[in-house]
Amino acid sequence: MNKRYFFQFTLAGLLALHCQLALALDWYPELEQSNSYREPMQSFRIHIPKSVPTDVLQSLVLELDNIDVTAMVTRDGEYAAFTPIQPLEFGKHVLRLVEYAADGDINEKGYWEVSVRRSSLFREADYAADINLTASQRIADNNDPAPGEEEPKGFNAQGSASLQGRVADKDW
Repeated sequence: MNKRYFFQFTLAGLLALHCQLALALDWYPELEQSNSYREPMQSFRIHIPKSVPTDVLQSLVLELDNIDVTAMVTRDGEYAAFTPIQPLEFGKHVLRLVEYAADGDINEKGYWEVSVRRSSLFREADYAADINLTASQRIADNNDPAPGEEEPKGFNAQGSASLQGRVADKDW
């Protein structure tokens, strides 16, 4: 093989390798979202390109509200999937994908603010009802009416009801 052709092939190979490394180093994850809000137990799916090398994947950390949840992440094709182990509270949450490089650098690859809500109309809604009814009948008099009375005395009834409701969104 001619040295000139070998040099061209080697240079082309180096350029291709450099392009692949540049693409692998300059990748951006994408959070999959079907709505503008999330439900408390809804899974997070983050698209990570196939071109990302395995050693880079092993240096990634997923944080939810500054808590490392990497141990609970599963791989689903080109997606990293995380399902909370308990329902998230309603409101804003921060999801971060961080790369801890071998040289000690910390690179934030992804940052997402997500809103956990009950519906698209409001963040949360609570309601409660407490109803109490007490009825008593005095039986000491054998339910005999007093002379001149048609009904026996001693029947008592009490009742109460407490209703509460709350709807919240952004500032209200």
